[in-house]
Amino acid sequence: MSEKVKCIALDLDGTLLSDGKGVSQENKRALRRAMDQGVHVVIASGRAYTSLPRELLEIPGIEYAITSNGAKVYRISTNECLRVTRMTPKSVRKIRRIVQGMQVTEEIFLDGQPYAPAAYVENPQAYGIFKGAVPYIQNTRIPVEDVDAFFEQHENELECLDYILKNPQEREKIWKLLEEEVEDIYVTSSMQNRLEISHRDAGKSRAYAWLLGELGVPASQAAAFGDGDNDWEMLAMSGYGIAMGNATEKCKSAAFAVTKTNEESGVAYAFSEFLDI
Repeated sequence: MSEKVKCIALDLDGTLLSDGKGVSQENKRALRRAMDQGVHVVIASGRAYTSLPRELLEIPGIEYAITSNGAKVYRISTNECLRVTRMTPKSVRKIRRIVQGMQVTEEIFLDGQPYAPAAYVENPQAYGIFKGAVPYIQNTRIPVEDVDAFFEQHENELECLDYILKNPQEREKIWKLLEEEVEDIYVTSSMQNRLEISHRDAGKSRAYAWLLGELGVPASQAAAFGDGDNDWEMLAMSGYGIAMGNATEKCKSAAFAVTKTNEESGVAYAFSEFLDI
């Protein structure tokens, strides 16, 4: 094993997971090799904690999970939240005013759990979700009947607020507007039809930097894997940022190297090809 790599952070969807949302045997073997050699393995996902695949959490030795795009960091063995950032009620109210009347649907993340309007959970495709993602949405989102009342009740607890865009071409315009109008937020996107908003101190890169500090691992000895625009900063701050073959151009341009696609077990390939694991 290369003495340089002491910690590896892995995005899930489009990275460690196949398109069918499973973990290939090649990737599982690579994870075990790394952990057997003393490497810290960290999940780094836009998903909320309760939405992480059980199959992955049951792999012995995976220690930490960065969730909700860095809003929360967990120790998996104890389900303990080690770090949390929450959005301010003022910003949430302002965001909701800005997008009012736009063709968007809210997903609300709090206490590691996503909530969403009941009508959206019942029929996600009507709101721009592609068919293959419908089971995931319906199995992970708790339906809310009165969204405005839910916000009022939980306005001090929000870790992340996602917007599903019925018209993906609106993404850049809404993104720019939010960043110009709301000062204490972090905006990112893992998919063309999704905007993900959290407190400005969130983000996978900030959460990973914090965890590396806790572990005493310098960024130069850290690796990170990703495929989306919510991953590029984490790849850029790591000594070994690896973009998937199916990654966005922004992600690839920030990377130390580009591996095979998620469907080709690109994580396992990069472990042996670039990290000597």
